[in-house]
Amino acid sequence: MKRGNCAESTYLAYIAAKINGIKEPKFAYLTTPNEYDLDHSVLLIEDKKPYVIDAWLGFADYVPNAIKRYQKEYRQCFNFKNAKTEKI
Repeated sequence: MKRGNCAESTYLAYIAAKINGIKEPKFAYLTTPNEYDLDHSVLLIEDKKPYVIDAWLGFADYVPNAIKRYQKEYRQCFNFKNAKTEKI
């Protein structure tokens, strides 16, 4: 029915990551440098080149690329106005 939120999608991504042998996937939450909560969770894979799996938005990418995508491609999903910054 596609009614899950980002946290539920992150739990499913966690299960898929573990089944596929990814070691120590971690739940992460998007915040700004001044600790404003952007109300979004992702799965963080801390590898030689860390990356995120964002099952809710449907992509996986290296951390710097993912941040750019949140700021540009998915900016309508986040409340940057109240955050007073677009930095993540």
